[in-house]
Amino acid sequence: MNGDTVLITGVDGFLGGRITRRILDSTDLKVLGLTMSMEWAQNMCTREGIDPTDRLAFMLNDDFLDGDRVEWPLFGVVHLAFSRRMQPAADIASSIVFAAKVFHRLADLGADRVIYMSSQGVYGNTDQIRTEQTPPAPATQYTMAKYAAEVLFHDILCHARHHTALRLDPVAQSQNVIKGLCRSAATGSIRLTGGKQVFSFIDAADAAEAVIAMLLAQGDWATVYNVGWNRKRYTLVELAELIADAAEARGMERPSIFLEENDTALWAGMDSTRFMEKTGWMPAIELRDTVCAMLGEGEGEGK
Repeated sequence: MNGDTVLITGVDGFLGGRITRRILDSTDLKVLGLTMSMEWAQNMCTREGIDPTDRLAFMLNDDFLDGDRVEWPLFGVVHLAFSRRMQPAADIASSIVFAAKVFHRLADLGADRVIYMSSQGVYGNTDQIRTEQTPPAPATQYTMAKYAAEVLFHDILCHARHHTALRLDPVAQSQNVIKGLCRSAATGSIRLTGGKQVFSFIDAADAAEAVIAMLLAQGDWATVYNVGWNRKRYTLVELAELIADAAEARGMERPSIFLEENDTALWAGMDSTRFMEKTGWMPAIELRDTVCAMLGEGEGEGK
């Protein structure tokens, strides 16, 4: 741990920006962000309200992979860069290739304290609360790609004492289901299809704090940790009711909820006990508070 810099791939993404801001605000560490575009990196700084500082620098992905010297010694690494789940199959496949190149470069640098941001989706659609012992069973092209990159990560960086995959609950602010329900709430009517779906979420700020807690964790690291609200999950109807409550709390008319039942099933939910015991981290932001903030942002966009 001789370095003072956290390397973040995908720094210009939503979670990359939140993690960058929290590292700069709450630690003395520097951040070196990898990006496909310097314009995207600057847009992230504007979005997150990050002022220029000598503790933040950016490097293009290709420059890093081509072996340009990393002048700031590394304290740790967070690999976030990955295609979004709804992007074309070719983009998802290229994310695996890019991840492997990054992992090999990190191995060449002798990087330690390396975090790969994986997904709870690697567990598939089991109806049980997932623990780290739950067998991976990816059910989609995207989650299979996330798991494939996780396998490469452990294989390539096996000599790093501190390397772990954080299987993260869906980040609430990035989830279309919550965004869609919030938009519907603003119209006064939430229409649901299914009813048997079960969801779990984590606020982006809690996810950022979890990453920092892992980077600073002492002692040996397990190769996998679950990170999310510990064993907390919501049915689709409970989620709609929570959003309706939040809308009412913001002074909006309480939306009506209509359910068209069918057999569509979706399961989520993780046991994060092992991560919390390792790091001392605990999620602090309730989903209702996250939704209230998202509804407030929606009001601002409509003005």
